[in-house]
Amino acid sequence: MGMRILALGAWDEGGGYPRAPALLASLRGQDVELHEERIPPPLEGASRRGIAASPWRWPAWYLANRRLKAEVQARLSSCLQDSRPDVVFLPYPGQLLAPVIREVFDGPIVLDLFLSAFETMVEDRRVFPSWSPPARMLHRLDQSACEAADLVLMDTAPHADWLCQSFGLPSRRVTWVPVSDPDEAALRPSKLEITGQEPLRLLFFGTGVPLHGLDHLSEALVSRPEVEFTLIGGSEGERKRAFALLGDRVRLLPEFVEGAELRREISASHLVAGVFGTSQKASLVLPFKVMHACSLGRPVLSADSPGLRQFLRPGMDCYACPAGDSQAISRALLEIVREPARLPAMGAAARDSYLEHFSLAATGSRLHAALESMLGLSSGAALGPQQTKSLSRS
Repeated sequence: MGMRILALGAWDEGGGYPRAPALLASLRGQDVELHEERIPPPLEGASRRGIAASPWRWPAWYLANRRLKAEVQARLSSCLQDSRPDVVFLPYPGQLLAPVIREVFDGPIVLDLFLSAFETMVEDRRVFPSWSPPARMLHRLDQSACEAADLVLMDTAPHADWLCQSFGLPSRRVTWVPVSDPDEAALRPSKLEITGQEPLRLLFFGTGVPLHGLDHLSEALVSRPEVEFTLIGGSEGERKRAFALLGDRVRLLPEFVEGAELRREISASHLVAGVFGTSQKASLVLPFKVMHACSLGRPVLSADSPGLRQFLRPGMDCYACPAGDSQAISRALLEIVREPARLPAMGAAARDSYLEHFSLAATGSRLHAALESMLGLSSGAALGPQQTKSLSRS
């Protein structure tokens, strides 16, 4: 049996929060002994979103997290009495818990930071000004978590570079593992078929966060009557604006659908809309929706960015256009409408890219190599620009 890994934390499960379940599923396919200790979080993912902008809820949130931290330490102490792991793995979200685990465990800690609290709330969503006390608190939260860990995971190489530069971390302590699908076994990829007379079926799905840039897409579609648009998710304001601009040309589905229904909608589409926001974060990440589309053999149209180009090749397995530019999106859609025969080959190439980069086998192999490299068990030659070869946290 390979290395012993203890996954410990309060990660989210269920629809809409696949990061932690996907990484754990990818590890189960590797030569490791994985033990999982999940403590239900005080609030599940969707319910947590309003905490940062609701100061009157902070005292209760603080007390709930004190109880969570105590439970994590107690659970860890119990596990250490049974068998000492080679690595403690802290799935996302784990910023609050990394320093707590370090107080009890002096061995290697791997933190899947995945999304910086400071970057999300200050730079992307702009809930707090960068000079404000809450912004400084969030920066310190990320900083403390990274300092407590021996290895920090992000989702892309550009995002890992951003983390090193923003928090002064040495590159040897940061690496990346892309997003994947914990429900991979349920995937039923189908061949994308096009007939000459049907409209282009475009699907958007996602939350109403700024990086998705749904308003830019809705504006672009005003001049594209050749496109049949299905919308899942978005904020209330974005959904109203889409209907005001497009009327009956937009098919509005619920703000959230279960995985099986989402897979059916993706498979029924010709093209999936990626992200079009202009924030720095939007340029650094590779969103779940892009991976989901590729997994089912559907190409995406998304803003051109370093995060996209790390894994995909515009013109071969995806379409790309400038971020935040409705006219550019409209022109890109027109080109796709005029050359529908390209879509099947693009879809097949997107599926190949999924298998190469985002499958559980690919992400598990990369994560396993990162852990081995951290522990000094291999050369880590396959890790790429962010390698981790030392347990020193200096």
